[in-house]
Amino acid sequence: MSKIILTITQPEDQSFPNWRKGIVFNGKVEMPPELENTALYYRWYSSSFSGLSSDGKKVLFYSMHKEALTNIETPYRHTLGFGSHIITLAASDQPGESKKDLKKIKHGGVTGGAQGEHPCIIHILKAKIISPKEGSILPRSGFTLRAEAPVAWLNEHYRCLCYRWRLVPVGEPIDRPSFDSNKMAFAFFEEGQPRTVSYRFDPKLLKDAIGGYQLILIVTADRVSDADEESDTKSHEDRKMVILEMA
Repeated sequence: MSKIILTITQPEDQSFPNWRKGIVFNGKVEMPPELENTALYYRWYSSSFSGLSSDGKKVLFYSMHKEALTNIETPYRHTLGFGSHIITLAASDQPGESKKDLKKIKHGGVTGGAQGEHPCIIHILKAKIISPKEGSILPRSGFTLRAEAPVAWLNEHYRCLCYRWRLVPVGEPIDRPSFDSNKMAFAFFEEGQPRTVSYRFDPKLLKDAIGGYQLILIVTADRVSDADEESDTKSHEDRKMVILEMA
């Protein structure tokens, strides 16, 4: 098998693509002279994506796109879900990706992945508060904050997501205490529909906290500084108004 050299030019390894606009995937290929007239087919893969049937029980295809791409230098745009993704780019002389197609491959190449010389791991940051709901009345005796969690939450080899909860007083009196969980990234994890990550709030931290508060969830990376939380791609936040009462 002749060596085909692939390079991922977009996205960059350990980057934080803007998921709102879709992620741009782009690459380039170096072909040996003896394969100049050989047609190649390209596929992009994510560790957290596969094409499922309508009932979600059967995998119909594994790459991000059902049909193979024929020009890797033409940007491909795709929306990926919340979390950390291992990205792989593969090329071969076969258009399909079934077991039968794989056995027919004579020439091909691959790059990216989690390890090796050219890894490609990206992080999609998304903050979504599941509970409490907007306007909820929360007892000072204690409550649990829940947020959407990524599918691959438990993979410690490459995930870097960090959760930060804040409570900021709204309205009078303005000198009421605020609260910051200080990036307690992995406080607690639950299985559920949807998958959630939870944080148990200790009311003893806010002895005089009564009335209207803004609940803020900031999702960022464990290596990102406070200054980087202002970045649109290196952090994402969700906000809810809640009321704390004595109970």
